[in-house]
Amino acid sequence: MPAIGAVRQVALSAGRDLDITLAFWRDVLGMGVHA
Repeated sequence: MPAIGAVRQVALSAGRDLDITLAFWRDVLGMGVHA
């Protein structure tokens, strides 16, 4: 079913964005803590 594939693609995309966002904030907060 194409819908399942579309949902999976969106989920993977959101997961990647979330990983990037978390990594970004971890870097920002980490620099703030160490500064």
